[in-house]
Amino acid sequence: MEILLDYIIRFETALTLVVTVFGGILARGQARISKKATQRFALRQKETLLSMQLLFASIKLNKATAVSVKEIGGNGEVEKALSDCEDAEKEYENFTREILSTKISKI
Repeated sequence: MEILLDYIIRFETALTLVVTVFGGILARGQARISKKATQRFALRQKETLLSMQLLFASIKLNKATAVSVKEIGGNGEVEKALSDCEDAEKEYENFTREILSTKISKI
């Protein structure tokens, strides 16, 4: 009976050691995954910011072109495009304000 009890204790000890090592390996792998996810998020965030900057630069260039053509004597299409551009800018500003106010209210 003592021999059986000794084997059971050794088995439990070995099993605890295996579970501890396996848990450590999993935690280490999870830390790597979390670090990579954080890096990907940072890259996506930077890419989104750069895309928005390019979009705004493009809008400014289009507006400047439209105003210039309009002063020369452009047609109604230029005026409509300029109006659509300004509407899109206003909608985007409203969207960013809405998102910002939602984020601030959660603080």
